[in-house]
Amino acid sequence: MRIRYCSSPCGSGKTHQIINIACERANRGKKSLVLQPTRELIEKTVSQIRARAKPPEVFVFHRDKVGDGQVAKALAEHVKDCPVLGQIVFATHAILPHIKFLANREEWQIFVDEELQVVKHRAHNMPDTHRLITEHLRLEQVNAIYARVVVGSVALEDVAKNENQDEILETVAETARILVNPQWETCVNLEQYERLRRGEAKQLAFHSVLKPSVLGGFHSVFMASANFEDSAIYKIWTERGVQFESDSEFAKGLRYCEHQNGNLVTIHYGTEQQWSKKRKEAVHEGVTVHDHLILAIKESFGQEPFVWQANKDFEDNPFGENAERLPNKPHGLNGYSSINNIAFLSSLNPPTGHFKFLDAIGLDGAEVRQAIYFAGAYQSIMRTSLRNPDNCQPKRIVVPDRALAEYLHRIFPGSKIERLNVGLPEVEAKKPGRPRRHKSNRDRVAEWRRKDKEKRVEILAGLFRLRFGPNALAWECCNENTIIRLYTDFVTQPCLGTLYSEKTSKISAAYVAGSNINSFVDFLRQWHLRRADFKEQIPLISPAVFDPSLSEETSRGLGNIVFVQNLWLDFEKGKLFPDEIPRLFPYTRMIVTNTFHHTSNNPRFRVIIPTSQPLTPEAYEFLIDNIVHKIEDAGYRVDRGKANKISRSNCLKPPSGLDWGKRTPASLFFLPTQAENPTESFFRDYAGPERQNLDPVLWIQNSVVRVRPKGTVQLSNRAQPAKIDEARLRAAIDKWRQSPFYPQQGNDRFFEFALDLRRAGMNVTEIEATLRMEALNGRSPKERRAQIPSIITSLRNSGRRSY
Repeated sequence: MRIRYCSSPCGSGKTHQIINIACERANRGKKSLVLQPTRELIEKTVSQIRARAKPPEVFVFHRDKVGDGQVAKALAEHVKDCPVLGQIVFATHAILPHIKFLANREEWQIFVDEELQVVKHRAHNMPDTHRLITEHLRLEQVNAIYARVVVGSVALEDVAKNENQDEILETVAETARILVNPQWETCVNLEQYERLRRGEAKQLAFHSVLKPSVLGGFHSVFMASANFEDSAIYKIWTERGVQFESDSEFAKGLRYCEHQNGNLVTIHYGTEQQWSKKRKEAVHEGVTVHDHLILAIKESFGQEPFVWQANKDFEDNPFGENAERLPNKPHGLNGYSSINNIAFLSSLNPPTGHFKFLDAIGLDGAEVRQAIYFAGAYQSIMRTSLRNPDNCQPKRIVVPDRALAEYLHRIFPGSKIERLNVGLPEVEAKKPGRPRRHKSNRDRVAEWRRKDKEKRVEILAGLFRLRFGPNALAWECCNENTIIRLYTDFVTQPCLGTLYSEKTSKISAAYVAGSNINSFVDFLRQWHLRRADFKEQIPLISPAVFDPSLSEETSRGLGNIVFVQNLWLDFEKGKLFPDEIPRLFPYTRMIVTNTFHHTSNNPRFRVIIPTSQPLTPEAYEFLIDNIVHKIEDAGYRVDRGKANKISRSNCLKPPSGLDWGKRTPASLFFLPTQAENPTESFFRDYAGPERQNLDPVLWIQNSVVRVRPKGTVQLSNRAQPAKIDEARLRAAIDKWRQSPFYPQQGNDRFFEFALDLRRAGMNVTEIEATLRMEALNGRSPKERRAQIPSIITSLRNSGRRSY
């Protein structure tokens, strides 16, 4: 699908230009459907059209005109029966997904004025009444965390309609309407959903994404919105195959394509930290940060007139008569265009659960804040005199945090940023280096997404070659048990792992051959019945099948792996207990068994997750990363080794106990056996009717982990001077000095800077000296200096490592 768009600023005349084009089309006997965000904006636009000398036929459909719940039906009937050829039809954005059938779609051009909302989050506290909805649903797992909702009963449509206006059903009617609507794709956090069904949780939460097919079949589609490339619809629908094309001809008819008079704008911000509900409710000297900011705004503006906006739950007016509150949905309002000052106080971050979902579908935290918080602030700010390029009076904007101030600073060329004295003890940010162009940052993200897609396609291609290539394995996942055989020589038939007599063995003891997971589980269960006097008596198994002839240097290294079957994970000394792991993955089959030293007070156990097909080593590690992501999503910490710095927030989380060192598919695991104290032994096969073998293709296609492109870097401990690539060195330094513009990324960017220095040819000593000097150019120099020892340790201890 192709969609044309215009991304010019607020006040540039996009709506006026849409009206001109729609009227000209109507005069030529053509039909246009104009979608706008609010009824108020529709009425204002229609009045402008009817004030023309020769207005075209205009029809309006919203609930004030045709009645609540009747808009979609009335619009469909109008399109079907109206004989008028040249006409313009107006409706709100919200009606679009509810139009089940529109006759002669190909005759209509769609104009979408302002950004279309494509993501929704609905949450209800329903510990006792959730069956009003859940009994009508079934789930299809799509990855390690989320499942797609499928409506399994027409009875949910009755809940959506609520024809008898039942007050209890009305609280969930809108949610039900989204669920039954085929234009919305809805997901749930699978673990949380099952906890609710078991009576262990209270909240029922849904995450919905509008499908691009909602605009399919029309003659053409055009969208106009300020900063459109930063919007959620642009990013999410691009990921889903929509081709957005900038319409340069449309832009020629606008008043301007870049904000004028930016030199008149001063942007004040209150705090260096990201604004959120938690941040604004924090208390300093007995006063919340939010109240500190309000007091500073009152002092700053004095008796000057200004408008202000805050969250809906803030009902009082804390300012004087010179302050007027702005509506929370101010699109299209021009009644404040004579006012030069504005204070924006709203916190527009989505709930944590929805934030994580957006990250899982491809929007990282910075993009979510940009698409929701920054975009909402920009729309509000543009209700003031900023929308009038002929107004040359000074203008002041007060926003909560520095990140929003810098975003607005890039949008208004020539503007100034100043810190507002709000009485908070915060360290001043370092003066930024050269300015960062917002467009180049967008291009950087687009390039990262492209590489992410390419890498995932590469991983999937490896899986398909294993399954369907010329040397494909005849792997079958059936319910009937087959006999497990052990072969001492390498075999090409399906295998489930490689056995070794001890950790130092270079030659395998046997290959576990078989094409059925049930027989393999029986094989493991039989081993679990055995007792050993000490752990070293137990044979070891690797999930990988090794061919010693594939590498001259190793016999069971990564280069010897033919394929891998099933995921193996070790847990010890953690707070995540054996019976909790299956609850985190309620639709995935798994075997959980004790290890030799397991006790109830000191749990040590192993998890084996069957896969529906053989894996490549890269796919194995990527699936492990998805498992880890879910464990962290559930509130546990996964320690990734000494080189990985644990954040302050993660330090407060209970340790999962997952052995990160076993992430590689070449790892060895002791076969199941009785615990040292036999009464502590257990072997549990979680294979209920809803649990299936993990489908690696499905999990990788819908991965909750972004694939970060890797490049192999040689990390030797060279003490002798080497030739340094000056161009690469200069590029590395320039790249690092942009890091102050990327809050919360300093740790990763400083480590990547060290790798770039290595790629430029520096030895470890030279790298350390450069890091200490360049730490001053970071956002938090003290933290960067403290990070240097761990970076140097990582460089010295890593021979050849991929990043």
